[in-house]
Amino acid sequence: MAPSPVAPDGRTAARAQALRASSSTLRWLRLSITGALIVPACVFAITAWTTRQATIAVAQDAIRRETVILAEHALKVFETEQLLLAQAAERVAGMSWEEIRAAPWLQDYLARSIRSMPHIGAIWLIGPDGRIAAADRPALLDEKSREDRDYFQAIRQGSDWFVSRPYIGRVDGRLAINVAAPRRTADGHFDGLILAATYPEFFIKYWETAAPPREHRYALYRADGALLVQSDGEMRPLSPEVEQRFAASFRAEPNGLWISSSLFDGVTRIRGRTSLPRFGIVVTDGISLDAVLEEWRQTTGAYAAVAGISAAALICISMLALRSVRRERGAALRQFETEAALHARDALYAGIFEKAVDGIFVLAVGPDQRIVYETVNPSLERQLGRRAGDLAGRTPEEVHAPTEAACLAARYRECVAGGKAMSFSIVLMLHEHRTVWQICLTPIRDESHHTVRVVGTTSDITRQTELEEKLRNAQRLESISQLTAGIAHDFNNLLMVMTGNLGRLEDATLEAGQRRWVDSIQRAVNRAATLTRHLLTFGRRQMLRPEPQQVSALLEDLRSLIEGAVNQGITLRYHASAAARTAICSVDRAELELAVLNIALNAQHAMPQGGSFVIRSDILRIDALHPHAELAGGSYLRIRFSDSGHGMDEEVRTRAFEPFFTTRDVGQGSGLGLCQVYGFAKQSGGHAELESAPGRGTTVLLYLPVAAQSLRLPGPLRAMAEASFRPDSRGISS
Repeated sequence: MAPSPVAPDGRTAARAQALRASSSTLRWLRLSITGALIVPACVFAITAWTTRQATIAVAQDAIRRETVILAEHALKVFETEQLLLAQAAERVAGMSWEEIRAAPWLQDYLARSIRSMPHIGAIWLIGPDGRIAAADRPALLDEKSREDRDYFQAIRQGSDWFVSRPYIGRVDGRLAINVAAPRRTADGHFDGLILAATYPEFFIKYWETAAPPREHRYALYRADGALLVQSDGEMRPLSPEVEQRFAASFRAEPNGLWISSSLFDGVTRIRGRTSLPRFGIVVTDGISLDAVLEEWRQTTGAYAAVAGISAAALICISMLALRSVRRERGAALRQFETEAALHARDALYAGIFEKAVDGIFVLAVGPDQRIVYETVNPSLERQLGRRAGDLAGRTPEEVHAPTEAACLAARYRECVAGGKAMSFSIVLMLHEHRTVWQICLTPIRDESHHTVRVVGTTSDITRQTELEEKLRNAQRLESISQLTAGIAHDFNNLLMVMTGNLGRLEDATLEAGQRRWVDSIQRAVNRAATLTRHLLTFGRRQMLRPEPQQVSALLEDLRSLIEGAVNQGITLRYHASAAARTAICSVDRAELELAVLNIALNAQHAMPQGGSFVIRSDILRIDALHPHAELAGGSYLRIRFSDSGHGMDEEVRTRAFEPFFTTRDVGQGSGLGLCQVYGFAKQSGGHAELESAPGRGTTVLLYLPVAAQSLRLPGPLRAMAEASFRPDSRGISS
């Protein structure tokens, strides 16, 4: 049984009910305070928003009307100028340019034609060669060519009307813009132009009298974005980028009304626009949004003051009531919080006890020092295979096997007697499996400092102990390999001396008996060299020649060699995963073949009466989530060589890779076969290990690092690799 939190008594329930009632009162008071803030604020916000939108709408309507009025005025001005230029062209129609230059009456005519038009400062007739032929006064005549001027080029290229950029007149020093119209021949070809200078100040004066005196900003633009005149009178040339942006805007919205920030000063304005496509002119009007909203802000400030006073009065009344309720609730709340904390702590401990992954148990210590199980958590129930109710009140001797119970009881008594926390490990047989537990004991004392309970936890460290044992075996093999390699290296040096001297003897003239002695010595030296090579392989000092190999295809090539190594009573099977079939490893082919042959020979020795020898290969990925004690991170080709032989006990399994260790009779085995397998795997950047148990056969696991490019083999190459593996009739299948 798991401990449960203490149930609240009647007084706690009454306090809880009183607190709920006071909480309801506080909630309503807080809502009233919130309402005192929100309601006036909402009324104020709605009123402010609606009046603001109404103010902006009125300003937009005014700008719409003003823009139309200003556009009509500009239209009349340019129509008047167009008519003036047309009349001048008609007056000189049929005259050659020599006649125009020689006509004494033409200057007076031009002067009289613009006398009633104060906005026009001058008028010229310019020939097709770009020189002035006539003007309204002599001061405007010169021999300079105007062919490079924008208005001349535009009219010559076929325009019927052109308005130039603003410029300062050289005669009167006033700001002006030129308007030009073509003079054409009877067949419609270019024959000079008529040009008039218009004063932009004329538009400014009209705007000052016709438009409201508020902070409006009026302007005339050409359709290509060039600024002609604006209400402040400043001639402010625009950059090409700004003109392009204006031109794009004019094309997208020739007429309209919107709120935007100015490209000149960044001020947000309500802006209106009307285009005169006939003359390529755009009239704009804008007023600062701040100026429009100035009166609205003053009115809104009065609304805000009224709303603030109302909210403050409501809040004061609610705060007084809230303070009174809080004083009454304080003491009950503190008491209730204390009791709730106790209940929460009990519930937390109960939750930990119920949900913990490790086993937790409580031992009760009687007055006679008798120790019994009081309760265990669900995790320990599952581990022991017994319910907590079945364990309650039972001693360790009644729960565990005799040998296990004796050890546990002794440790329990030691903890009770010493009164200190302690931990220990113990091997138990649970569900027919050997399990290693790490047990931690903590004594619980009463006011008299006597241990009345012991709380224990159990952690399954079976996997950890197995890994530690593997690490110790690996370290032991590493030490043996270093020692073996050193001895083999020195022994190999001696063999080289012997081999050199034997070579000299073979060149010498020897009798038949002496020749037999030399051949016998040579055979012994060769066997010693083979033995030394195996020892150097185990010590990882054998010189290897690794090359990229498709190991699955190589095992296919070794089929006949494996079949020859095992007797007829052994069934050979091979299985490879799709990824393993295309895996490429950098290995020494000769050493790999020797390793496979050594494993096959050991399998044959383990199955004298026949059996099965199965080879399986797949890809193993080692990373932080799937570590291996002997392998670095990456992908490995894992080859399993499994036989159904008699298997090995733990002592033999841990020493199987040691050089010269063998279970065969003297003269039947060198003890270097698996030693070579282990050394080859290590020297190739991989690992080898054994899985075996008496009566359950043996599995040799060979790990070889996979080249990265083989994992990304293109589809066609992967298909070709897989096509090389097909089932055959000799017991090997893919």
